[in-house]
Amino acid sequence: MCEFMDYDAIVKGRRRNWDALKPDEVRQREKEEERTRRQEELDKSPNRGATGFQRWRARLLERAREEDQRRFQLALRQSLMMAGIFAVCFVGWIAVERIVAQQARALFSKRANDYEAALTDKQAIFTLEDPLGAFSTWRSAWIREDYPMLVKTFSNNYLGRVQPNKDQSALVKEYRKMAENGGMESSIAVAINFGDPDPVRLPSRPWLDGDLAIFRSQPIIIYGEEKSYTAAISFDGKSGTWRFADMRESQYFSVRWKKEDQIPPFQAGSGAARYNDEGYELE
Repeated sequence: MCEFMDYDAIVKGRRRNWDALKPDEVRQREKEEERTRRQEELDKSPNRGATGFQRWRARLLERAREEDQRRFQLALRQSLMMAGIFAVCFVGWIAVERIVAQQARALFSKRANDYEAALTDKQAIFTLEDPLGAFSTWRSAWIREDYPMLVKTFSNNYLGRVQPNKDQSALVKEYRKMAENGGMESSIAVAINFGDPDPVRLPSRPWLDGDLAIFRSQPIIIYGEEKSYTAAISFDGKSGTWRFADMRESQYFSVRWKKEDQIPPFQAGSGAARYNDEGYELE
């Protein structure tokens, strides 16, 4: 007669499928333990009490949230990268703009010095291809008292203001007569002392008809009184040249004028409009 062996002793023997040999009470105990484990997992789950469809929908929402988070992180990294690229480009653009501006100022200063040296020697200058050249041509005509050349520097609008019939020959005769009587001395003095001008406004290319370039003088002493003058040079679209458009005391000229047709007829005295350095009218 075989000695009785319990189940635990049997499973310690050779490996084989002992599940079929499990006693009923062991199978029942394992089923109860499995149910208990699953119930504990359900109790811990945020979807406790949900139906199968609800759990499936919850999983989809969780995956959607994870995908949204992934996309957000990706977009954030891309935004930071683009912001960094933009910052580098912006700083580079500012640096290039400063370099270009410095080069332009250096070139303007060199050309102004060259023109000034020629004017000091009373050399004839006649170039209307750019604002500084036209301005220097106008000064050259005054300094050398070359009235035919002076009249040639005038814009069509300015010529009409000083000579209604726009007869250049008649205007030259009038200027020469005034010079004989000493009536041009103050204008010649202003032209002589209008060196080292402040380029208040120099339009960028492409130049348009009527565009104004504006130059302001350093303080000038005329007849014992210190004054500042502003000269305007306008672009003539038909000829592609720059012409003298106006010159008056700075207090009567607004540097905010950008077109020649904005320049009003000259007025002086208590009723005349006056402007500050920024071009705004004073009360």
